[in-house]
Amino acid sequence: MTAPAAEPLEVGGVTVRFAGLTALDGLGFTVAPGTVHALIGPNGAGKSTCFNVLSGVCRPASGSVRLGERELTGLPPHRIAALGVARTFQNLALPPRATVADTLLLGRHALTRTGFVAAGLRRPSAAREAARHRERVREIAAFVGLDKQLGAVAGSLPYGQRKLTELARALCMEPKLLLLDEPVAGMTADERRRTAAVIAGVRESLGISIVLVEHDMGVVMRLADAVTVLDFGRRIAEGTPDQVQNDPAVVRAYLGETDGIGDAGSGAPTDSAEGTAP
Repeated sequence: MTAPAAEPLEVGGVTVRFAGLTALDGLGFTVAPGTVHALIGPNGAGKSTCFNVLSGVCRPASGSVRLGERELTGLPPHRIAALGVARTFQNLALPPRATVADTLLLGRHALTRTGFVAAGLRRPSAAREAARHRERVREIAAFVGLDKQLGAVAGSLPYGQRKLTELARALCMEPKLLLLDEPVAGMTADERRRTAAVIAGVRESLGISIVLVEHDMGVVMRLADAVTVLDFGRRIAEGTPDQVQNDPAVVRAYLGETDGIGDAGSGAPTDSAEGTAP
């Protein structure tokens, strides 16, 4: 498998307000090409709002979002997707009766060049393009471990495989940047390990840049190259996983005054066996 060359994502001074409430307050960070960059923070810190800005669902009051040389700020979601940004969501949104193969083909829609008339007339060029898309779907399904489920109804799969189907559909868009919103939430320990291994493979084998929102600190600390910590819409810390988890401001944001975010006796997100990535 190959993927488009990754480009830096630069978020600068992004502010979002809802009816007087400031959800993001001058947020800025940079995602280096081909890296996993995690956004973490307590509930209500602004992580989902940030994802909505990056994917075009929400327009900021001020600030800029750039992917390489392209300005994304204010573009509608379909334009941002066409520029190479794919997203998964906290809540699954799979067609209930479609097979895994057909679900993944939906991710190829923006890459289809055959017109409606050519497809309807079954011209040879349309058949060749359809065959290329089906082959790519098989490659991506094998990459995430779903090659044996291509004929299954996506909605009937176990929860972990449905989450992988959504990830595979995003990969079918051939993205430069992948936004993963709580990709292991609700999974069993085995499902978490499998999914974390796939995410690591996306970075290592495909070189796709990833922005990750995840509450499982074990997964975050093992997958992320860099971490940005939000609290009340502001960036309060940034650095490597080791630097961030020992930052006093991060400890206070999660726990109040205590010994560290990995303190198992504190009620903090812990580096548990369930959150362990290979």
